[in-house]
Amino acid sequence: MRIKILVLLPLVMMLSSPLLSAQKMRVAVMGFSNPDPASATLQRFSDRVTQTIMKSLSALGEYEVISPNDVEAARRDLLPEYRNLDNALMRALGRRLKADIVVNGSVSAPGFSTLAVEVRILDVAKSEFLDTISIQNRREMEDIVVGEVVNRVATETGTKFLGKKTNLVETTTTVTGAGSSSSSASSLSSSRTVSSSSSSASAQTDGLQPPGRDVTLNAIFHWGSVLPLFGNESAMMLGVDFVFDLERTYYSFGFGFTLAGAETIDIGLFFETHFFENSYWRNWQVYLRTGPALAYPLTSEAEMAFKLNTGLGVRFAIPYFVFDAGFGIDYYSSQRSSLYIRAGGGFHF
Repeated sequence: MRIKILVLLPLVMMLSSPLLSAQKMRVAVMGFSNPDPASATLQRFSDRVTQTIMKSLSALGEYEVISPNDVEAARRDLLPEYRNLDNALMRALGRRLKADIVVNGSVSAPGFSTLAVEVRILDVAKSEFLDTISIQNRREMEDIVVGEVVNRVATETGTKFLGKKTNLVETTTTVTGAGSSSSSASSLSSSRTVSSSSSSASAQTDGLQPPGRDVTLNAIFHWGSVLPLFGNESAMMLGVDFVFDLERTYYSFGFGFTLAGAETIDIGLFFETHFFENSYWRNWQVYLRTGPALAYPLTSEAEMAFKLNTGLGVRFAIPYFVFDAGFGIDYYSSQRSSLYIRAGGGFHF
């Protein structure tokens, strides 16, 4: 009897051992690339997409996500041999790390107001790529873009590698204000565990860095006509404005120089409030401007004066160029107040 027990005990231990249970799929998530490494917005966005995919897949409990340090070390080691050969690099990295799945991709900004993500998933064992995942939306919808990317990755990997075609994908996105921290998480689970999995994924992504704000510069050269309110002759207006836009907000500020006729040059500051998203929703915005200026005399007949400018305008942006038109009123401390109409164009940096 004692011999039988001694023989059966190791057998029972082996059968109950995790080593004989289903192995988790090993996933390597490579850092997403972007075409402009100098752009703080794209770099932050690419980091966020990479980290959210990793944390969300880890939260599912059915994948073993390889350490990002190990993935990066392998990528750097293999890069000299596979430079400009992305497919071969992914295959070699998967073999090096003994991964079942390799996820890689890129982010981009096709326009001033959009963000785009492209994801590629490799089945290492079969050396086959799944269909490319492409997501694009407006810049202010960054949370939605991240959530869509994570959902699609979870769905594609779940269907292909886990055989769970009918399972649900749930995304939790929390936005507390423009530019404030947000989290996007995705979980792929059965209907019995979807709530707990998605909550876990959301909790793990709370530690991501909040979206930052980039400041963009518009240099706008304008011309127009000054229409005096107190009997003086009309005059031509020439000038330049430097407008600093704070992305993900509804305002901008700047300074400018305006030559009003041949009498004065106005040097002033201004503040703008926008009626539409500051990231150029549909590439245009309507703004209300106000600000003080100093009217510096260019002739002996003119005198120095202070000015308050209030105006309304429309700004339209295309890649690298911006167009602007508006009208308003200038209140001078002397009796030279005037209406103005102007239009112009410039550069978007």
